[in-house]
Amino acid sequence: MQMMSDAKDGLIDIIIVKKYDRFADTKKLIDRLIDADDVLFGYIQEKISELHAKKNEYEKQLLLIERKVKKIDTKPLLEPLNRWDELTMEEKNALAKVMIDRIDVTDEEGIKIHFIF
Repeated sequence: MQMMSDAKDGLIDIIIVKKYDRFADTKKLIDRLIDADDVLFGYIQEKISELHAKKNEYEKQLLLIERKVKKIDTKPLLEPLNRWDELTMEEKNALAKVMIDRIDVTDEEGIKIHFIF
């Protein structure tokens, strides 16, 4: 399981670096716009559009990786949830621990529960 996590982290790192590289390339092109003639301006605009599309593709890949990590099988939870009123306090606590990722308590937003799925 650790090897899958390491591979996923490595893939995320690669995608982030590629995304940053596209951003840096775009910035260099934008800096050159100031001195560009019409032909160079058109080329730079085209290249910036390509780089922007690639950056968006990398962002989608990152989202897909994050979704795969969060994906869990919720079917085993349905039966206990359907008979919630019949569960003991210990069973309810155990079920809550399986379902809840974290709970934030702040003055601004109050209580915010983040579920695992």
